[in-house]
Amino acid sequence: MRAVTLLVALLVAGLAQWLIWALPNRPYILAEPPGGKLQSVSFAPFRDGQSPLTRVYPSAAQIEEDIRVLANQVAGIRTYTSREGLEVVPAIAGKYGLTVTMGAWLGVKTALNDQEVASLIDLANRYPTVITRVIVGNEVLLRRDLSVDQLRAYIRKVKAAVKQPVSYADVWEWWLKYPEIAQDVDFITIHMLPYWEDIPTGVADVGPHILQVYHQIQTAFPGKPIMIGEAGWPTAGRSRGPAVPGMVNKARFINSFVTLAAQQGFDYNIIESFDQPWKHALEGTVGANWGLYTLDRTPKSTLGGAIVEDPAWQRHAGISVLIGLALFAGFALTSPLSAPGVVTLAFAAQGIAGCLVGAALSGWAESYTSAAAFGQAILWGLELLTGLAVLRTLSIILSRPPVAAATGGLRTLVTILSGLKRRRDRLSVTALGEGAMIGLVAYAVVAGVHIVLRGRYQDFPVPDYLIPAGGVLLVGLCRALTGTGGLTFDRLLSNGRQVPVSGGALSWRHTLCRVPVEAVLTVILLFTTVGTVISEGVANREALIWASLNLSLATPFLATVWRVRRGGRTEAVATPPGVREATL
Repeated sequence: MRAVTLLVALLVAGLAQWLIWALPNRPYILAEPPGGKLQSVSFAPFRDGQSPLTRVYPSAAQIEEDIRVLANQVAGIRTYTSREGLEVVPAIAGKYGLTVTMGAWLGVKTALNDQEVASLIDLANRYPTVITRVIVGNEVLLRRDLSVDQLRAYIRKVKAAVKQPVSYADVWEWWLKYPEIAQDVDFITIHMLPYWEDIPTGVADVGPHILQVYHQIQTAFPGKPIMIGEAGWPTAGRSRGPAVPGMVNKARFINSFVTLAAQQGFDYNIIESFDQPWKHALEGTVGANWGLYTLDRTPKSTLGGAIVEDPAWQRHAGISVLIGLALFAGFALTSPLSAPGVVTLAFAAQGIAGCLVGAALSGWAESYTSAAAFGQAILWGLELLTGLAVLRTLSIILSRPPVAAATGGLRTLVTILSGLKRRRDRLSVTALGEGAMIGLVAYAVVAGVHIVLRGRYQDFPVPDYLIPAGGVLLVGLCRALTGTGGLTFDRLLSNGRQVPVSGGALSWRHTLCRVPVEAVLTVILLFTTVGTVISEGVANREALIWASLNLSLATPFLATVWRVRRGGRTEAVATPPGVREATL
């Protein structure tokens, strides 16, 4: 009977793991958009290690390689500078039959602005058939780099020197703030990025929103041609209200936008050609992931057909299942589990394995520097230790007195595994897990406060806290159901069972100005829970999940404070007979 229970539990838990990966990766079917090629895409051909911040620029050969990649998908490209190695763009673009909307980058430095304008004028006059229009300045007023009068002077200078239509590009609301700019341009270039707007719009509702904004600009500037200079959607990063980054959502946005543009006759440019990791320093993970192609020039998805959020989900699911089986075997074979214990540990092992794989994938995707990768590795290590401690604690809580039923090969295997554990250092898995849990809570406090106070570009570290938050609640639930304790942090991940005893001292025996550490952490975590909901709004599902995880992390500290206020604390008692504490 035990063997049957074991096999069924492992099979069902493994299947549940597979379904958890499969359900969010069901193919999303999109009809092919009309029009064939995209009208235009933003072109910033920076490779790994290149950026305008470090002043390391792509070579002419790399630029030609990138234009060759785009030539079959787009009719034109837009640049944001006429310097920094992009002087070769018009000649190469003309070779592949692409038109160019050439830009001049304007900032706070007058000398650089003069060089940009001079280069733009020179290129526009040398390549009049390739450069079909020019844009003087990009979101200069939004960044407050120049005054309105300074910007207008640059626009007039370029307009007097070139034959192509001249414009300035900014977020659409800024055109309504500074309508006088329209007097100096031949067409109006607006940026419409529903993700970034003060009131974000979900991908399902962007069509009506874009149409409403376009008509609003049309009404404000009658007779002026309008170009949507930036329209796009990120594939990674934090959610903003109902605006959720992702591969499927990007494909949905581009598909619906291009279809709408064909119906309404919009002149548009998509942002952008390739992912730009250097933008992570300015806009977080989301800023680095607006490309139609990845950094290594791999297309993210097609504009139509079947779109999958994670094309490699089957490999990730398989790895998760195998890790889950290994975790289960590592703790179940040395613990005399009851039948409910076998089932609970099988599902807990698979859950922790899936969370570990998901956290590793998320951490790797969000690491754009060696320091960030090192930090993510430490964070993942803490999650691993916490997960191991949760499984070890569960295996003890759900154990039963040993019986002489294990014979033959199974008994020999158990003996070998137990012998290996006895030979290791006397540092328990649960002690390490408790320390790792403290480290994770400390990081959660810092990240949570940052999200509440300055969270526009801060990722929600949700994948990193599924194990500590979920594991704590699972352990507490199992303790409550088995009558072996509660949710107090005092030895929560301990070598077994807890009983209430008299006394008022906390387990940590640490205070800050006579205030218990547990109370301080409780207050901060509750603050980040409520603050996240208030600052992000209830429309942001990711923010609500993060707030829930913070509340879960706060629960054992709150329970500890509550128990102490009632005059008691908890202590671990001896491990049940036949169950040996895991050592590393």
